[in-house]
Amino acid sequence: QCPPQDDLARSVMKSKVDKFRGRCYVVSGDVLSLIHMFAVDKGLHDKRMVFDATASGLNDALWSPHFGLPTVRCTFRSLTPGCWQCDMDVGEMFL
Repeated sequence: QCPPQDDLARSVMKSKVDKFRGRCYVVSGDVLSLIHMFAVDKGLHDKRMVFDATASGLNDALWSPHFGLPTVRCTFRSLTPGCWQCDMDVGEMFL
């Protein structure tokens, strides 16, 4: 994969990969599997790293449950007097 030509984009991508390594998701040692990664724009000044694990076979080995997001209409039907709702930011659960 070609590194980004822009110095700013390169430094942003490096910080994202350093965060990934800092969490010990990968460690130094023999390489047993490679996963293609690339960055996409996230807003005006940030990047989101995308890991494509299809070639390594990892995607075929993993199972992820499907969960549907309710529509506003479904949410209103389930609200009763005295109910509370919240908005949760789960962005840190992802890389």
